[in-house]
Amino acid sequence: TSFKEIARQSGRLPDGGKYIYVFSLKGEPLCKYVLDHYIYGIWVDEATKTIIATDVNNDEPILKFNFG
Repeated sequence: TSFKEIARQSGRLPDGGKYIYVFSLKGEPLCKYVLDHYIYGIWVDEATKTIIATDVNNDEPILKFNFG
């Protein structure tokens, strides 16, 4: 979804974002995750390949995503 498309939408827009971008330590893009929820803060556990995130638009605001 582009910024122009978001601006054209009517009604209430959800808070947060649906994408997580991963970069190398040199700032090079490595990958992009597209999520099925709009999220705020994230916590990454690389050992278990898990992302914990918060969704303020949901009655159950703690979400868990597996990656890798």
